[in-house]
Amino acid sequence: MTPVFTALGRAEEAARLAAAYRSHATSPYAEMLKVARRFDGAAYLAAAGVPGTTVAALRARATGQPRG
Repeated sequence: MTPVFTALGRAEEAARLAAAYRSHATSPYAEMLKVARRFDGAAYLAAAGVPGTTVAALRARATGQPRG
């Protein structure tokens, strides 16, 4: 994220976040993995009204597996 914050003229924000991650012995990647493990994408899409066939097609495309 440092390049993004720097490009936005907010380099100090990147430094603050880096320090916070270090103080908690974690990283942005580790935190995203925690979220991804708990997130049920299929349920989220179904609740948004996406048909099951579309969810299956998206799953197949994302995983490289055939539908079905």
